[in-house]
Amino acid sequence: GLTTLDGNMNMSGSWEVESGTIDIEDYSIDFANVGKLSLAFSMSGYTLDLVKQMQEQARMMQAQPQNEQAQQAAGLAMLGLVQQLSLVDAQIRFEDAGITKRGLDYAGKSQGADGAQMAQMVKGMLPILLAQAKLGAIQNEISAAVNTYIDDPKALTIAAAPANPVAFPMIMGAAMGAPETIPGLIGLKVTAND
Repeated sequence: GLTTLDGNMNMSGSWEVESGTIDIEDYSIDFANVGKLSLAFSMSGYTLDLVKQMQEQARMMQAQPQNEQAQQAAGLAMLGLVQQLSLVDAQIRFEDAGITKRGLDYAGKSQGADGAQMAQMVKGMLPILLAQAKLGAIQNEISAAVNTYIDDPKALTIAAAPANPVAFPMIMGAAMGAPETIPGLIGLKVTAND
């Protein structure tokens, strides 16, 4: 097993203050013998004016922590401010350096199985779990990608690339009312070993 971790963390990005575009090109954590988790995203609408308004709302909430009406009003105001933010794109990627096999072996051992048997159990349970999430047609894409990854753990990527920026309240509304529409709304793709 792993007794020590050796790794590094990187972050690079930019913020165009006038347009409010934040572009995080790389935010990654890389551990030897474990793997590398990378995040990248871009959003628009995060202007200096928005930052000031959000700070003011946070101050108002902190000033009256016992006043439920003030808290609700400030919460609604924050929700209104979030309407200015839009998702441009996003990606989460994990590149395996050995942790997947070790994790399956460990989990299998606790279930009275070996790593290969545990991998088959995960592959069998995933469609059931995904069906509960009600993600619609993308469930098959996710299952296929995870199965490919489990069979040969190299990389697993989740990417959102909408045709046009999508306002965060639209994403939140879809998550609450129609989760199966989210993949199409944000251009979601799940791939393995690419």
